[in-house]
Amino acid sequence: MEKIETHIDEERDLTVHTIKQQLGLKEFQDKISEFFRGKITRFRIWDFSEVSIDSQFSSDDASKLVNFASQFSRPDGKTALVAPNPLDYGCSRMLETYMELEQPDFKLLVCRNYQEALDWFNSE
Repeated sequence: MEKIETHIDEERDLTVHTIKQQLGLKEFQDKISEFFRGKITRFRIWDFSEVSIDSQFSSDDASKLVNFASQFSRPDGKTALVAPNPLDYGCSRMLETYMELEQPDFKLLVCRNYQEALDWFNSE
């Protein structure tokens, strides 16, 4: 079983990464690099509905991940992290804070469910 299942919805200009197993920093970085080598969509979802965010994923890892992702350009891009578990939601908000500091050319929002992410994509 793959740790990340990826689906591209061309009609919505959306890539969805469904997380199936715990991931480390390198696995996130590899998936980000892969995304930018392939079809780049305006909207992107990292869906943590099926697995909890690894407690081994530190704030330092979060900072490194945001710094890494900020190297890639995606003007007008929006990325949503779907984290329905309250603890995962809180941990994911840390990424939003790092994003505010890094100021890449795409936006990030942590959502509690998939529909909230889609609503945000369609809001502007």
